Amino acid sequence: MFSEANRDDYDAIIGVNGRVAYFPCDWWCFVDFSTFANVTPLCHPKLFMANNAIKKLHSFMPERVHELAKYEILEHESIEIPHFPDNMQKWNSFSGPPALLLAWHLGADEVHVFGADMSGNLDHDGKESASRHEDRWQQEKDTWFQITSTLLQLGVRVWRILP
Repeated sequence: MFSEANRDDYDAIIGVNGRVAYFPCDWWCFVDFSTFANVTPLCHPKLFMANNAIKKLHSFMPERVHELAKYEILEHESIEIPHFPDNMQKWNSFSGPPALLLAWHLGADEVHVFGADMSGNLDHDGKESASRHEDRWQQEKDTWFQITSTLLQLGVRVWRILP
């Protein structure tokens, strides 16, 4: 498991969803605006998020929009992405796969992913989540496979490290 002890071994630490509440991260990657509203990061990471999440925050929580101004934001739509197979669903439908593309965008040639088991019905915090089910995980696994296969062809190795 990643620990602060080996932090210097990495050029950038990208936290997905609520993991930023447990580990200091350089980047925070999420898809749902509610993640920004409900999670307090340990430090002050840069945000990698879709423009749609920003719009939803404006619509559903206008009183919190001013908080975005405190962060450096890189929108999903602003980065160049590799060419993926035509049958791949949208690469940023889930929070984990965009972190892979952020790493590629930042120039990584190797990515270590900790704890992306993509199974079960528990969220990162151990609580049950209605969005965590086998059909969803299969879709994310398919997206993950297509992204990692494409990145490998581009010379980027992705290692998924599970407990």
